[in-house]
Amino acid sequence: MAGEQTNVRGPCSSCGAQLASDQRYCVECGQRVGPPLAMPYTLPAPSAAAPAVAGGRVWRLPIAPEMASLLGVLALGFGVVLGTAISPNLAGIVAAPSPPAVVEAPPEAPPVASGGGGGGSGPLAAAAPAAASVASTTPTESSGGGGGGGDQKKKKKKQKEAPISFSGTVVHSNPVAQSYTVSAGGGLIAIHADALPQVGDQVESPVRKLSNGTYAEDGARSPVGTADVTSFQGTVTYCADLEQPSAPCDGANASDHYVYTVSGLGASILVTWPHSGVTPPPKVGSTVQVGVQIGAAFPPIAPLDPADWRVDPACTPGYDERTGLPAPPVVMPELTQTSMTVSGQATSATLESVVQTRCPVGTPRLILSADDVRESGRDLAPLAVPAGIDPNRLTPGQAVQVAVGVAGEGILSLEGITSDQGAAGADDAAQGQGTLTGS
Repeated sequence: MAGEQTNVRGPCSSCGAQLASDQRYCVECGQRVGPPLAMPYTLPAPSAAAPAVAGGRVWRLPIAPEMASLLGVLALGFGVVLGTAISPNLAGIVAAPSPPAVVEAPPEAPPVASGGGGGGSGPLAAAAPAAASVASTTPTESSGGGGGGGDQKKKKKKQKEAPISFSGTVVHSNPVAQSYTVSAGGGLIAIHADALPQVGDQVESPVRKLSNGTYAEDGARSPVGTADVTSFQGTVTYCADLEQPSAPCDGANASDHYVYTVSGLGASILVTWPHSGVTPPPKVGSTVQVGVQIGAAFPPIAPLDPADWRVDPACTPGYDERTGLPAPPVVMPELTQTSMTVSGQATSATLESVVQTRCPVGTPRLILSADDVRESGRDLAPLAVPAGIDPNRLTPGQAVQVAVGVAGEGILSLEGITSDQGAAGADDAAQGQGTLTGS
């Protein structure tokens, strides 16, 4: 064409006419020949119709206006992504473990208006894309296998209870309750076991605590040695002249045999008072510290006939103190007092006993042994059964733990009772009644 240099594109596919590189249609036959090539391009010669810029020469863009619009939109979208990446929230976005950030693509920009005449283009006028949105979730505790275990909260392990162990001298053996009692630190500790040690043995016993407050062996018992003297403390729950039970327990009769019972949780231990004692036998309710000789020089305690025996045919079975439980009687090494100190007077106590019989006629009463194996051959005075205690739940010959009130005159009153029949009975909270309910 006159007035411009033409880079020949090639013949028209329809009529074979030669085409210039910037032609859209064949000038010979009108056939559409497509968009112009990007390179090379045509530099039009100045004309009267075109505005004179920069020395009369008009420069065209090296690419088509449509391509320029698309590149502009892509550049804006890239700028949004780059701005998000370097924002102050970058650390939070990168640190989030799941899911990864998702950036929405900007909407397609509207077509850019191209300049008129000669195919020139005006300034770009692309609309701003929508702001990019970042989707994220807050990590939650995992409930099972799979990954992400680093964020899973560890469950605290239940702390195992520290093992318990008692060391001391065996001061009593109770085949009825299937337990033995050690003096540990001066206190009385009752321990249930399948095989019982001898009185005077020194042992170390690992134990577990039972529902009624006594213990059961929880491992092998270790022998440490033997002893023929020991001491312990507790509350006096019985004191009597075995020949004259109705007489005061004061040691006044030189020929009579005086005994008293020292009680603690799970044990009521019979002690012989010697006539050589400086002080008289302690009164019921006294809290005492007692030193004893294990196996005294004189014969062990044997039932001594009193002036009369207590009887009550209205009990079930009929009561006769001459024939009590356990039968036959338990023979124990005698513990003879070598020292005794009274530190106070208790108003309540816990004792161990053997159920002898129940007396339901009139005021319900319960007959219990004076010590926990009835070594003395005697019983406590009948105890009235208060509301909240059902004596029919008790069995004659059963080992029991008993809570009593102590009046100023040394009179006992029944307040609560529970089983101590072996480790199983001692650990059965359903056996508890009265103040020992749940024990």
